[in-house]
Amino acid sequence: TAAKEYEEALEIYRNLAENNPQTYLPYVAIALNNLAVLHNNQNEYETAAKEYREALEIRRNLAKDNPQTYLPYVATTLNNLATLHDIQNEYETAAKEYEEALEIRRNLAKDNPQAYLPRVAATLNNLAILHDNQKEYETAAKEYEEALEIYRNLAVNNPQAYLPDVAMALNNLAVLHNNQKEYETGAKEYEEALEIRRNLAKDNPQAYLPDVALTLNNLAVLHNNQNESEKATKEYEEALAIYRNLYEEMPNVYAPDLAMTLINLATFYQKALPEREKSLAFVMEAIALLRPILEAVPFTQKYMKSALTVLRRWSLSDEEIERLIAEKMMETGENQA
Repeated sequence: TAAKEYEEALEIYRNLAENNPQTYLPYVAIALNNLAVLHNNQNEYETAAKEYREALEIRRNLAKDNPQTYLPYVATTLNNLATLHDIQNEYETAAKEYEEALEIRRNLAKDNPQAYLPRVAATLNNLAILHDNQKEYETAAKEYEEALEIYRNLAVNNPQAYLPDVAMALNNLAVLHNNQKEYETGAKEYEEALEIRRNLAKDNPQAYLPDVALTLNNLAVLHNNQNESEKATKEYEEALAIYRNLYEEMPNVYAPDLAMTLINLATFYQKALPEREKSLAFVMEAIALLRPILEAVPFTQKYMKSALTVLRRWSLSDEEIERLIAEKMMETGENQA
């Protein structure tokens, strides 16, 4: 396995570094970083954190003698550690690591903006997401706006590389403005992000159609909040059509997104434009998608809670809900057979 190969490489580099640290300590740090990324992806956060910290210590020491070569690696390791601590809800630690990474990258960008400005923008975006989640909206907005400005400037000379980042930054800002009930500002940002993503999807639908669907879904939520039901309906339905097609091609990947959109539509036809049959049809389809993946994809459990909430709001008893689910699972089972 990859883990065994990385561990074997690490052991070899450690032994070599005993006699020749100057040559081989950088390789020890690379092997530790690779192992940490792998353990992080496997949700083995404690192990990953130890590996990142050791890699960081080695790189800090190397950077004392050769800052030009090793400071970029210090920043990368800090960014990786911050992402891990963010996932573990250790927000204060994550913020400090992001801020140190940002400071290093800002300094590097003074001498080499082409190489390091994209990394400055990425770190600003990560910090903004963290502050956004902590409801520090003013700080988050400033960070998102600076990241957006950097990406816009980079996209002037290299639109192919940086327009996706412009769209991402616009989308993130729009989510923040929507949460603050600044609907007009949010709508403009979503609409610009949507236009960019539609254009990108013309040349590369596989890469960008999921982003088109996500932006449509977000816009629909915003228009629903503004009681613009007609706009919201069109956007939800287009998002749903895209996710259905993506699900046909890659069911394991897109089942959660399809289910989320179905639940949004079920809620929409419960609250905004009450139509019981439509709402129930959408929510039951979502439940059928979610049931088989709840354990394998834990974050879908919150979608299931939302789906059950929709059913209860239609005044269905627990017995009626169980019967409906059993009937639906039998029906989908028969269809798959």
